[in-house]
Amino acid sequence: MQQILTMTLWELQRIFYCRNRVQRTWLAFVFLVVAAAIQPFILPAEFVKSPLFVLFFAILPCGGIFIWLCDSFAGERERHTLETLLLTPVPDWTIIGGKIIALSIYTGMLVGGVLFTLIIGQTIIIGDYPDMMWYSFIFFVTLLSYIFIINVGMMVTWSAPSLQIAQQILLYPFVGLGLGVPLVVSWLPVSLREPLMDFFLALNRYSSNSIVFTITLIAALGSLVVVLVRFRRERLLLL
Repeated sequence: MQQILTMTLWELQRIFYCRNRVQRTWLAFVFLVVAAAIQPFILPAEFVKSPLFVLFFAILPCGGIFIWLCDSFAGERERHTLETLLLTPVPDWTIIGGKIIALSIYTGMLVGGVLFTLIIGQTIIIGDYPDMMWYSFIFFVTLLSYIFIINVGMMVTWSAPSLQIAQQILLYPFVGLGLGVPLVVSWLPVSLREPLMDFFLALNRYSSNSIVFTITLIAALGSLVVVLVRFRRERLLLL
């Protein structure tokens, strides 16, 4: 437990106190601003007014996670610090687990910050008391979805020979998640969009929420098991 805590704190320190964090994260903040600005214009008006609109703001922090996910192993390989990390006398699961937990905490802070801002805006600006159960559901489902993305991204970044290649591989899924989904919704014909809207808006029901939560939980835990089983430091040392 002490080892995994130490690795997690070291990764969090690398994220929050990196000397080049401003240069390395400016693209993420630009992504957040642009995505937040254009979504009300590209989405249907009835969708913007629906509770499901919160979900699209919840996926905006993916830009803030992208650079650090790519940097997890590929960046350390370029800085020639990966060898030192891999030679640390700790179990393999501690190394990969510390990175996943740190990124999950960082993700939770971003998603929580976005949703908290929406709650404040809805309460003060609109004057409407938000549905806290719906916001809680969105938070946990989004966080579990990001944990799944982080686990898959870890396998990409430890296999990539350079940071640039890792970014090229992961760029399109992240852009598609943040911008492509709203565009697809806006381009759907009305005959398909309205039934789809009715289906998703029905997720407010407890049974539907439970199904969605269970699916994302299984995906997150399943991908975590795959990552822990596949990670071997000897393979990284040979790259």
